Formats: sequence, C-alpha cells, structure tokens
Amino acid sequence: MKNSNISIRRARVDDIKAIYLLLKSFSDQKLLLAKTEDQLFRLIRGFRVIEDTKSKEIVACAHLDIFSEALAEVKSLAVMQDYQGQGLGAQLVLDCEDEARGMNIKKIFALTYQVAFFEKLLYREVNIKTLPEKVFKECVICPFFNECNEHALIKDI
Repeated sequence: MKNSNISIRRARVDDIKAIYLLLKSFSDQKLLLAKTEDQLFRLIRGFRVIEDTKSKEIVACAHLDIFSEALAEVKSLAVMQDYQGQGLGAQLVLDCEDEARGMNIKKIFALTYQVAFFEKLLYREVNIKTLPEKVFKECVICPFFNECNEHALIKDI
C-alpha cells in the first residue's frame, strides 16, 4: 500500500529527537548500532528523512557517510514498522545514491542484515575486508567487531 502523505527531505536539527527514537527502536533489537543525540547533531547534514505530512511524524531515515572520493556508505536506514513495505527504504537508499553520484563518488555500500532488500536495488555482496576504509575507520572500534554478523553489499553508481 502506497502512502500519498509522505515526503522525503533533508533532515533538520529539530528532527534529531525523532531520528534518535526511530534508530533506538531498531538498536534496541540489535538491528542497528545505537546513536546518541550528540552524535546525531554532528551527523545531521548527512541524514534524510521521510515525514508523514499529515501527522508531521518522521517515519523513516537514512544517513549518507562519505569515506573517500570514490566510496560512500548508506547507514542508519530505518523505517517505522507501520510504514514498512511501502518502498520508503528504497526511496531513501536511492536518494543517498543520487547525492553520492552528484559528488562523483563511484561506489556505495551498506552493512546490513537485509541482504535481499539491497540485492533488489542491485547491490552485490562482498567480503567486508574489501572495504578497508570502513574496517579501519569504524569496525575496529565497534562493540560488535569480533561478533559482527552484518553483510557487506556494494553497488557501482
């Protein structure tokens, strides 16, 4: 079921509390890494949100993180349970891809448990070791580093 009351836009600082709560609902289930509100203030420029224009509620979000002139990551992709299955996650991923493409970035990746979702968007699974920018910048300091079960998927853009 498509929802005509949704709008995708760049996140604003007044969205931080809603983004925090949305991400927390998934991090509590160990499906995403937790983010503090302080971290979100520092990352807000890379976030995009989907807002239900009727309720004014933030129902989905994603973050684009730039690693190098050739590589970016889709992170913190979350869609409220009641809004899943409407293509909102795909819209956010495609928005991240468009921004990365506009910066002449050549590849975009995601670490995820949702392999089939990203494969439908033409991402292909790779070994995380082929992404040293990610491993040495973030994975080594992650509390789940030695117990990570996420899959790395990448796409040429």
